[in-house]
Amino acid sequence: MTEYSTPLLTITVLVDEKSRRKDVETCYGLSLLLSLDYDGKKYTLLFDVGPSWEILEYNMSCLGYNINDIDKIFITHWHRDHYGALLDLLESVSDRKKIKLYIPVRNKVSYEIERKYPDKVTIIVCNRWTPIAPLMKSTGPIGSSLEHALKVNLPGRGVVLVTGCSHAGLINIIKWSIESNEQLYTVIGGFHFKEKPLEEIERTLLFLEGMGVKYVIPLHDSNNYNLILDIVGDKFLDLGVGDSIVL
Repeated sequence: MTEYSTPLLTITVLVDEKSRRKDVETCYGLSLLLSLDYDGKKYTLLFDVGPSWEILEYNMSCLGYNINDIDKIFITHWHRDHYGALLDLLESVSDRKKIKLYIPVRNKVSYEIERKYPDKVTIIVCNRWTPIAPLMKSTGPIGSSLEHALKVNLPGRGVVLVTGCSHAGLINIIKWSIESNEQLYTVIGGFHFKEKPLEEIERTLLFLEGMGVKYVIPLHDSNNYNLILDIVGDKFLDLGVGDSIVL
């Protein structure tokens, strides 16, 4: 019987609206770097890329990361604050690098990428549950939102759910993603609380409480941090650009 080491998932915020650091740039958008150490191997994924390659590249450099060390990019949906840096990023990647690009649906940007970078990029359309790496998969587009999320199932802890903007609604995303025998461990990413009524936000947070989640980490377009803190208490982690969490 094969024995596997305990997986460690590190998530670093590269692009977001807030930061406690003075040496990085903030902007309206989202990009996260996920690094999964499992069974003696490391799997690295860039989750969304934010609106600007200039800002993303600057923050990556400040934090000691290089785009040529990444071979998987996950675009949650085709809104510019999540994919805007993509074309300039791909232009900057070494010609010797082969990138796997995971997208929810094709659009004019994906066709342009295929035309310009046929030898540099392989596009995988995640129109259903799609494996990304060990323990890691795309949910496929949820509802009519044309947005997919990332599910990482950490043995012994539970599911880490990474969201881009949660246009389908966070409760719907969780119900779609979590099986009855699974434990929700962490939710991190954009919650899309900015334009939601307070009653809906409260209902979502109480749902998270009822799921027994350990960490609630709202980023891009989430807002209402005081309300989140009031309801989920010390499960709320306030991260910004340059912050990392190891799960």
